Amino acid sequence: MSEHLFLNIDGQIEEAAKIVFAALGFKSSYQEGDSSHVSGGVYYSYSILGVQVKLEENGYDYDDKYNYMIGLRKDAFSSLKIDETIIKSLANIVIRLLVVNVKTEVAYEIDDNKLEVFGNVSK
Repeated sequence: MSEHLFLNIDGQIEEAAKIVFAALGFKSSYQEGDSSHVSGGVYYSYSILGVQVKLEENGYDYDDKYNYMIGLRKDAFSSLKIDETIIKSLANIVIRLLVVNVKTEVAYEIDDNKLEVFGNVSK
């Protein structure tokens, strides 16, 4: 049970993390991690309300259009009961905050190979 968001931000992932997490209100408390399972080998994450919000380079679908992906899923270290509705609700909040604060287009994967796009695409 996870949700995926896609967006474009100029710059390296370190700069993208500063922009994304500041827009979400997590200015300095997010974590950097290394993993061979993510494109580029580095990701940034923050856990809120039992959900992990993870930013990584997009090595997934739509990488021809979006350079970063945000995954939302139950935080493995949380004892809270988290269901799909909570994760979807938080995904919608993240979308709104990014559209308003970063002024970027955010694509939400609602089904396999189907995106719903939010924000201004005039860039």
